Amino acid sequence: MKTFLIATLLGYAVTASWVDAQPTDQERSQIFPKADYCRQTGVLNRDYFCEARRTGYDGEPDKLIGYVLVRKLDYCGIEMRVLVGIGLDGEISKVLVKGPEAIEQEFLAQFEGKSLRSNFEIAKAPEDLLFVPAKIKAISGKVEICEEIAKTVSALMKSALHSPKLTFAK
Repeated sequence: MKTFLIATLLGYAVTASWVDAQPTDQERSQIFPKADYCRQTGVLNRDYFCEARRTGYDGEPDKLIGYVLVRKLDYCGIEMRVLVGIGLDGEISKVLVKGPEAIEQEFLAQFEGKSLRSNFEIAKAPEDLLFVPAKIKAISGKVEICEEIAKTVSALMKSALHSPKLTFAK
């Protein structure tokens, strides 16, 4: 009986975290506006990912548009979800951060268009923004959380790059 109870609780915990990782319809439409749904696909290391798909019409198969990778981020006791949309070209389409801490869209927009091999370093000095490619400009007064988000996005991109489960155009 004890074994059954433990197995049931573990199953619930895995299911609960799997459900938490699934992007909502609103999140999916923000990341990939042309996608009709996300199909839960699997786990990469400790990250969850799903395929963003567009429904095929007139007997055509559904079309893969890109991937949404999700990682939970715990920053100073605040739990957030970082969602990264990656197109089939290997570039970031959108980054969302969901949680009680407000993260400005202007900061997150800096990730858009970066590729699997991009640098996600935060600028420490004004001259860091003068070089091409420029480093990422942090939100004033929130440098630490911006660094954590940048590290998370970088880790998700590396995970995607090295995964045999995800395919990108060369």
